[in-house]
Amino acid sequence: GDEGVRPLADALRSNTVLKSLCLYQNNIDTDGAREIAEMLRSNASLKSLDLWHNNIGDAGMKALVAVLYTNTCLKSINLHGNDIGDEGARAVGQMLCSNNCLESIDLGMNRIGHEGVRELADALRFNSSLEDLVLEENKIGDNGVKFLADGMRFNSTLGRLALNDNQISTEGARILAKGLRFNTSLVSLKADDKYLLFLDSDDEEQVDTMIDQLIERNRKEMELMKSWATIDPAGSKAFCPVILSKAGKLCNMRAMYRLVLKRPDLFEGLVSRNSS
Repeated sequence: GDEGVRPLADALRSNTVLKSLCLYQNNIDTDGAREIAEMLRSNASLKSLDLWHNNIGDAGMKALVAVLYTNTCLKSINLHGNDIGDEGARAVGQMLCSNNCLESIDLGMNRIGHEGVRELADALRFNSSLEDLVLEENKIGDNGVKFLADGMRFNSTLGRLALNDNQISTEGARILAKGLRFNTSLVSLKADDKYLLFLDSDDEEQVDTMIDQLIERNRKEMELMKSWATIDPAGSKAFCPVILSKAGKLCNMRAMYRLVLKRPDLFEGLVSRNSS
């Protein structure tokens, strides 16, 4: 708990050896977060901080964020399951507009809705260091997705985004797909089945056209990780041009075969063209 954090934080203020600190499931709340924040103000060696499943809340998040404006060492912070809402997410977004050291932030399993996501999405326009953003298991709906789609259009560093287990509809999938068509950095998207590609037989001609038009535009690989859910085909089809535009000369196209379980035959032409 907070009482145990205090002496640990005091000891780490001048520590120059420890690189990673894991304090998950330790009943740390706002006061403990403030102690950790004060430690980060002077510590110049810690690169990874894991506070998975504590209870720092919005106030604790604000305390940590205040230090991260000036801390140039920390690269990764895990705040998964910490009762953080829109207020805390807004603080994180504002900080990311000026912090260009953090590379990974896990804000999964919190209470973040579209107002909090708005600030995070705005930060993606300006931030040039963040590579990994986890927002799974929050309260993000289609309005929040609109902000993310817009922010991703202008971002060139974020490589991994987790949005599974939110409140995103088929229309939200379409919105995000449109935004990602202009993004050149995302290589991993973790989402529900609404973002995976399941095609009907009458789409074959359309797929061939997309391959021809998009394969040359964006030569990079894209890995899709799935969290099983059920949704109508319309949302999944929306991601077809996004996936193909990021296919490039795939050396691991077999991995995509395993994802496109229903119609892998539609991609045989793509594999043969890009395996030579």
